[in-house]
Amino acid sequence: MLTLGGKSAVGTINDNDKVPFGADLDPRTDNGSSNTDKITSIIQPEFTLSGGPLVRGGTVQLVDSQGRVTGTTAITAADVTAGQVNVKTVPLDDGVYTFQARILDASGQVKAQAPVTVTIVTDRDGVMPSVERAAYNGDFNRDGIADWEQNNVAQLPLASISAYLAGKYAPQQSFGAIMAGTVDALHPGTSVQLTSNAQLADLKVTAAPAPLPANTVAATPMLHFTVTAQTGLQPLSDMDPTRPGLQTRVVIDLPAGGVKANDFFKWNPVSKTWYSFLDDQRLDTFDNGATLLDLNGDGKIDRVVVTLTDGGPGDEDGLVNGTIVDPGMLVFQNLPPAPPAATPVFSIRMASGDRYYTTSAADAARMAQGTGNVLEGARFDSLEGAGSQHFNAYYQPFTKDWYFAADGQPMPYACYQRADGAGFNAALPGQGSGAAFHLDQNAQGLTQLVTVAEAASLGLAGQGYSDKGVKFSTTTSSAFVFDAEGYLVANRSNASVAALVQTLAGQYHATSEAGFVEVVEQHYLAQVTLVGIPHGSAASAADLNAAFGTHFGG
Repeated sequence: MLTLGGKSAVGTINDNDKVPFGADLDPRTDNGSSNTDKITSIIQPEFTLSGGPLVRGGTVQLVDSQGRVTGTTAITAADVTAGQVNVKTVPLDDGVYTFQARILDASGQVKAQAPVTVTIVTDRDGVMPSVERAAYNGDFNRDGIADWEQNNVAQLPLASISAYLAGKYAPQQSFGAIMAGTVDALHPGTSVQLTSNAQLADLKVTAAPAPLPANTVAATPMLHFTVTAQTGLQPLSDMDPTRPGLQTRVVIDLPAGGVKANDFFKWNPVSKTWYSFLDDQRLDTFDNGATLLDLNGDGKIDRVVVTLTDGGPGDEDGLVNGTIVDPGMLVFQNLPPAPPAATPVFSIRMASGDRYYTTSAADAARMAQGTGNVLEGARFDSLEGAGSQHFNAYYQPFTKDWYFAADGQPMPYACYQRADGAGFNAALPGQGSGAAFHLDQNAQGLTQLVTVAEAASLGLAGQGYSDKGVKFSTTTSSAFVFDAEGYLVANRSNASVAALVQTLAGQYHATSEAGFVEVVEQHYLAQVTLVGIPHGSAASAADLNAAFGTHFGG
């Protein structure tokens, strides 16, 4: 809208005859917080020019700072009688504008002029009205309301960075739309059900912040948007009150023809890694991530429905603040089948009862030293590639508790110290397949990162532990329970193992002796790169005696 600070501006006739002349924004097009604040969302506001040498046959003009005429009106006899005349601008974009309002006589001579200023503020989504007017008659979703007048709808060139930079001059076929709302799960190609109080903001298109992983190509540029509630309105409604956090949705309609894509990638600026942000590909659930929709069966993605949780995975600001920041991009991955996970995460049960996890056999050997610390085996896999994040090891010296968390994740309580170099890779909650590992914690501050089934088998509830929710997910294909006798039997053809058994036979009478297990643990962890992780089934002292001709008791 147009604003004029203070009172109406006053000018003079060029021939130096003093003639009062004023120009101001017509109150009828001043729809800001008041009709005198000179702020409007009307992109073609009108100005009222009053006084001065209004003569039938003359004209009034608005001239911008570049000397371009942006509005003109012929002066009629009625205007002369009324002593004022209105003039409308050409369509304007958001911004502050200062014009020279002029009266010209019939010969084109300027007889009076005065400055006038207006501020245009439309839907605050970051896309200029001229861009939203450039395609689909300015109404992408065909709801009868201009897109630049809707805070929850924005259309703009999404096909490429060059199209985005071309703005209103981009080809119509490069335009798509971003809308705050959801779609009917049974009819996903129908109109978007807009979130009435939603405010889209900061919409833009950029290049990817880093090279994509091997065998992955970009299907779109990086698409940025923020969604929050409109100023002065109620907070965003929660689309799924049964789930923790506030869930909302944003629908991305891609340019005509769609794109070949099979994943939606997001960038973690902390770990400097890409990760997949796909959900379960169902619209009747509200798990975090993107649902990719091929609406016409041509093998290309036409629409993306992104489900987001305030402060949850995918919210780049990481804060529960009513504002969700979501940059992401569609990609096509032409990847070979993933090999089975080959990096086990060793589990050491410490003398305190806590568990320590590491992918390093040397680190596991160090932590397993002492008869009170026991190698349990491999509890789960360390994930590799897109979607995985490194979970660092943290130690609490007062409780002697070990905990593992990705950068930025909160600790169970204060005073944890980071142990650099340790840890494993896993997916954040809701971002990966595999088993969900929960945090169980007791009143003494000890923590356990276990599945629900493991918590039950370990009897954690009976030991005073309570479930604090999912902290990561990972696969368990290389998990195993370490069994000292089973390890020795499974590797009986290895010369190092055979020599170890003969040494043990001269020192221990039974395989159940703590020292026996300690020696076997350390041997396994020293030889793991040579022997590998075959461990066989659980074996007994009798099995060991049969394999090596020894005489151990149980």
